[in-house]
Amino acid sequence: MLSGKSMQPNLVRLGAHKTWILPAAWGMVFVTSIAPVLAILVTSLIRAYGLPPTLDNLTLENFSQVLFMNAAARRGLVNSLFLAAASATMIAFLGAFIAYILVRTRVRGRVVLDFLAAMPYAVPGTVVALAMILAWLKPLPFTRIVLYNTIWILLMRMWPAISPSSSLASGSLQQVHPSLEEAARICGANWLQAFRDVLLPLITPGLFAGWFLVFMPSLRELTVSVLLWSAGNETVGSWSSTFRRKGTSPSAPPSPC
Repeated sequence: MLSGKSMQPNLVRLGAHKTWILPAAWGMVFVTSIAPVLAILVTSLIRAYGLPPTLDNLTLENFSQVLFMNAAARRGLVNSLFLAAASATMIAFLGAFIAYILVRTRVRGRVVLDFLAAMPYAVPGTVVALAMILAWLKPLPFTRIVLYNTIWILLMRMWPAISPSSSLASGSLQQVHPSLEEAARICGANWLQAFRDVLLPLITPGLFAGWFLVFMPSLRELTVSVLLWSAGNETVGSWSSTFRRKGTSPSAPPSPC
């Protein structure tokens, strides 16, 4: 709990158990994270899949082909980085405001807001993509703006991740004592100033965790992107799933009409 008073953190002393807990933790990380990534890295450096990883079979031609010779691959990488960073930033701040409403206020209906934020997270990605197509296939009301077949419909594909982002922000807010915000309000700060100058710096670790929780899945997302991508708006997932021959780019998806 972060408060204006001094406090002593609780430390769990492992004692003799740390001699086996630390190697066990490193072993779990190696088996679940490091080993699979190393296998992918070694495979990407081999001239052809199935060859032994000897010095004669190692090459950087695969990376050169994807990064420098294939325009669709570069475009997909740039689009994925932009969409992942933009969606993660917007969802992180929106999740912080939702968390503030859930934790710090007593507004009626806030439980419904929490339910609505969590509901899209439970819907399969294919259903979410079809819902976006049906919702944004026609022009927006009172405008001629059509989001389908644009990169902006891909920007909204990670909005179901609002729920885990707001949950992390809620956990961080619950660790910040309300007296800190009350002190800022007593000193003359309005709600926005107290939120920006006091709460946001204190819950930054939770916001960063929520940001990465959205950024990484959005960077590799496949299910929704396959149905929403359009020519010139490829992502890493959609490009790799439709790439067939070396040096050729995928064709545009068929229109749902």
